[in-house]
Amino acid sequence: MIHILLGTRAQLIKMAPVMQALHRENIPYNFIFTGQHQDTIEELRKSFQIKEPDVTLYRGRDIVSIVSMIVWSVTILVKTLFTKKEIFKHDSKGIVIVHGDTISTLLGALMGKLSGLKVGHVESGLRSFKLFQPFPEELTRIATFTLCDYFFCPGAWAVNNVKKYTGKKINTRMNTLFDTLQWAVHNLNQIDVTIPQERYCIISILFPVSRAFSRGQVLSRNLQGIPDCSFTS
Repeated sequence: MIHILLGTRAQLIKMAPVMQALHRENIPYNFIFTGQHQDTIEELRKSFQIKEPDVTLYRGRDIVSIVSMIVWSVTILVKTLFTKKEIFKHDSKGIVIVHGDTISTLLGALMGKLSGLKVGHVESGLRSFKLFQPFPEELTRIATFTLCDYFFCPGAWAVNNVKKYTGKKINTRMNTLFDTLQWAVHNLNQIDVTIPQERYCIISILFPVSRAFSRGQVLSRNLQGIPDCSFTS
């Protein structure tokens, strides 16, 4: 059986095309939600027409601090040790699919191995080659690589980055985000958002917050210097 384990908004956005494809092909899968992010997850799930999670490991506030992340991670791993058969539907030959470089990614890989299942990593092989930049994402990537059986890499460069690890490497050639964007373009009538009539662009600045904020200020100043450019945050 296929088990898809997600925990964040970004993971749901990028894995939605895979889950939609499984649904179209009538391939059953077990949707496991770690609960790392709670805010807007339900809205995103409904927008992509993804089924409700079969298993939810945590219900509460978003996991944002280091302390809460440690407590949450340990709680989920302990829960897995005692209820892994229920979480993975008594499956002993399936595969756990994880995505990206979040703590949910590493947790999912660990849970899969603890349950004797194969592990597949989507968006695998991305590296900065600086252990603490970004932190903890780079360390999470490396740890996840060591647990994987299947590496779904978005390009030859990514494949090359994991060639030393044991497991099958699959070059998907592109990021699943491209599929998400294609879906969005063809389903604008289903998305409750106001689209500007004039030309526009969207800029997304991610963590770490300190670097994002400082670079964001520089970017903001540069954008404001462009003629006929309005700026909304």
